[in-house]
Order: sequence, then structure tokens, then C-alpha cells
Amino acid sequence: MKNPVRSLIHNIIQINILTCFLAFLFILIFHQYVPQTSYAASQKDLADVMECIEGYIRNNNHDKLSLPLKVVYEQCSKQTKIKTVDPKRPRLNQVKLSGDQRFKHDKRSAKKPFTLTAHNPTYFLIGAYNEIGYDETTFHESGSSVNFQENETQFQISFKSLVFESFYFDFPYVDFPTFDLYVGYTNRSFWQLYNKPFSSPFREYNHEPEVWLQFYPDKPILGLRLTELRTGFSHQSNGQGDPLSRSWNRVYANFIFETEKLLLSIKPWLRVAENSDDDNNPDISDYMGHAELRLAYLIENPNVDCIFDVLPDYLGGNLELRDLTLSLMSRNNIESGFSRGAIELGASFSLGITENFKFYIQYFSGYGESLIDYDNYVNRIGFGLLLNDWL
Repeated sequence: MKNPVRSLIHNIIQINILTCFLAFLFILIFHQYVPQTSYAASQKDLADVMECIEGYIRNNNHDKLSLPLKVVYEQCSKQTKIKTVDPKRPRLNQVKLSGDQRFKHDKRSAKKPFTLTAHNPTYFLIGAYNEIGYDETTFHESGSSVNFQENETQFQISFKSLVFESFYFDFPYVDFPTFDLYVGYTNRSFWQLYNKPFSSPFREYNHEPEVWLQFYPDKPILGLRLTELRTGFSHQSNGQGDPLSRSWNRVYANFIFETEKLLLSIKPWLRVAENSDDDNNPDISDYMGHAELRLAYLIENPNVDCIFDVLPDYLGGNLELRDLTLSLMSRNNIESGFSRGAIELGASFSLGITENFKFYIQYFSGYGESLIDYDNYVNRIGFGLLLNDWL
């Protein structure tokens, strides 16, 4: 029986964290529209700086300059109102693709033989701490004597492949849209890496192969644009035998709305009924619900470099926070009356070190973090690296 005081504390913590996250998101979004005294240089700004320097040299008749070139560079930068950057460490220019451009890029890549493209985010949480701990009861029933730790590592690998492109049905008097056929696979693993007494076992694997039809409506709706519509079939399983076996099948639709910096995904589904004798988790819909809402917002230049400016270079004074993506997932909260739902908050960002990955922080609170824990409450925070993002 659950302790009502502990449940109340967990609910308060969850609400406070969600409130703080939304407030932080609002401040950062609002901050983008407040005039700033300094901002990162565009190509035009840099051209203006070079023109200013060349003019100074011409005015000095190419003789010995009265000021050091570094001082001239800083003065010209101030005149053009750009932030002075270290010429030894230029900014890394990342090309951002719109939804339509990303789809075309995926198609061009997918046409090459034996090519896989990114599907859901791929990440590795180096540390993931669940204050509730993980229940070993079912594992002990299977004959295992393992005891799990609150700390573990988690990672997700996800990819897709284009099977057929630009399909269409030639119905008389019906203008049926063209679509693509995709197959995809997502694996999420829960690894007790730091559990040395039990040889660092994998606590759980979740496999999710799926197949879907992908349409491209490109319709404006309420200030957003419906860029993609998916309808498909998904099988999710942990690949275990009884009593650890968990699995379910779903048919779903996924409505994806986008702007240049925002993504909204609304994904309703229906569970495919199974024979009661073969169903290892008949009440899974009570915890996983029938829909998932996901929101992601990209802030390319958060204008918070002052965090690093106060530090010396060897402690990170030359780092630069950018490409901050904030994400929110909500599942089964309203449907369950906020008693069996789940929220996931994410923040990924680059520090200008490399373009190959981003740093990632993820918080999860609720039910259904994994199939084996679909009916167990989890309150977990993790940090690590992310290879590809929602935006």
C-alpha cells in the first residue's frame, strides 16, 4: 500500500519541476525578443568589420598603424555591434534544416543502398538516478537473486529506412495524396553499469520495430504547419520469457506540426487486442494511456554567454552555449486524472566544442519508463550525450 504522504510529496515535486521548466522556457523564449547589446556575428556583420578595418588601414596610408590591430578589430566590432570572438577559435556554423528540407535530405540519403537515417533521438545517459529505486520482485520470481541500484546508465538507438517512395492510389474521382513507406527500429536499454556486485547486468531492453505510411500535408493550422502525418503499426517488447515478458501492439497516427524552431507531435494510438491467455500485461493501457504529446523548442543563441565569460579559459571561459533544445513529453496525465501519467523533460545544448554531439539532461516522472516498470512509479534524472535531436 502506498504511503499517502510520500505520494503527495512526489506529486508536489513533479508539479514544481514542471512549473519551473515551463517558466524557464517562457523566459528563454521571451528573452529572444528583447533587444540585446551584443549578439553573435552574421556573415554581413563580419563583412562590415572587415570593411571598417580596411578603411582604417587606408586612412593611415598603409603606414605603421597608430593602434595595434587587435585594438582596431575590437573597436570595429563595437561599431558594428557584434560580439568580439577569439580569432583563434572561430564559431562553428551549424546548418539548420526546416522540416521540409529535413524530409528531402532523408529521402536523398535513403535512396542510397544500405542507408539508415535518424528516427527518434539517439542518446546515452552516463548517469541516471531513480530516487524510488527499481523493484526486483518479478526478477526474484524468475529465479534471479539480483539487487538493483538506484544509479544506472540508459541509452536509446533509433533509425529508419525508406522502403518505397511516392506511392499513390489511382482512385476514380478521388485525389489521393502520395506517401512514402518507412520501417523503423528503436532500442532502449537500461544498464546497471555501476552495479559491480552483480557484474553490471542489463536490467531491461525495450525493442520497438514499426512500419508506417508517411504523408506530407504541408497545411497551415493555428499558426503552425502540419508538415508530416504518419499512420502505422508498432510492436514493443522486452524480449523476455515469463514472468518477465512484457509486450503490446499498437496502431497509431502521428500528427507533426512545425515552425522553424518548434515541433509539436500529437500521437494517438489504439492497442491491438490479444488473447487473454497470452497477454502478460492486460492493464498496460491504464498506465500508458492512448496518446502522447511531445513539444520541442530550439533556441539557437540563448544569449547567456555571461555564464562562461566570468571564468578563465582553462575553466571554460571560452565555451559558448547555443543550440539549446527544450523538450516536453506528456502521456496519460489527463486521461488518468494525473494518477498514472508520465512527464519527461529534456534539455540538450552545445558548448561549441564539437558538432558531433550535444550535452543532454533528461528528467522523467511517472509510469511506463520501461515495459518491465510500466506499472511502477519512477522519478529519475539523467545526464549524458545526444547524437541527434528532435530539431
